[in-house]
Amino acid sequence: MFVYEGRLNWGSSARDETAVIVLPAGTMRAGDPIFILSQWTRDSGGNKKAPLSQKITIDKVTKTANGNDTFTVKPGYYRWNMTSRDNYDKLDFILSTDTTTSKSKMELARLEAYKLTIKRDRQDLGQQA
Repeated sequence: MFVYEGRLNWGSSARDETAVIVLPAGTMRAGDPIFILSQWTRDSGGNKKAPLSQKITIDKVTKTANGNDTFTVKPGYYRWNMTSRDNYDKLDFILSTDTTTSKSKMELARLEAYKLTIKRDRQDLGQQA
């Protein structure tokens, strides 16, 4: 799996909150699961530091002109659009809704420790890293 960390910002609901996104390792495909973990600074009910934990599914995958993968997930109220960069080392993340023109653009970096662990585990299993 690929694990990314960055900061979640969404108006007054999320201000500079730590966010973690977990993707399956390799090229994304429609139907692949994505896990988004963070917290709201204040959720729509007024609760402070409310947890955000979603398992959502990739709806559509396309290639950009320079060969990066762009994938869209739409779990409901929020639209989560992501584009991989630098061979999945970085993830550009755009949060939006269908009901407003508001957008929040964020960049997440892949955590190196997870890459090393996955490579080592594959080698232990006799698989190609």
